[in-house]
Amino acid sequence: MATHGAARRRTISALTRREAFRRPGFAMSATTGKVWDAGRLSDDDRKAFEADRDGAGITYTVLSWATPIAWVTTDGTVRVPDTYYSRTTSTHQGLCRTYL
Repeated sequence: MATHGAARRRTISALTRREAFRRPGFAMSATTGKVWDAGRLSDDDRKAFEADRDGAGITYTVLSWATPIAWVTTDGTVRVPDTYYSRTTSTHQGLCRTYL
């Protein structure tokens, strides 16, 4: 997992600007617009994600592997669920908490 160096800097820059990106070796990606698959979100987190997606709307979604781990709603609210998945995903969640 490339959590340092140039890949980390590019990821931080994309998160800060809320730009879409894909880091295959980093197992992390982000997209603008809606994401339909809630991946491995817990039931409560899935409900919150779907409510935001189907309600006010989501403008930016960050995924670790294929699970949304952070999202930004149209009103600017940033949500990063506290659910633990793996060491890698915890690192991704930390980046989201810091740079979104």
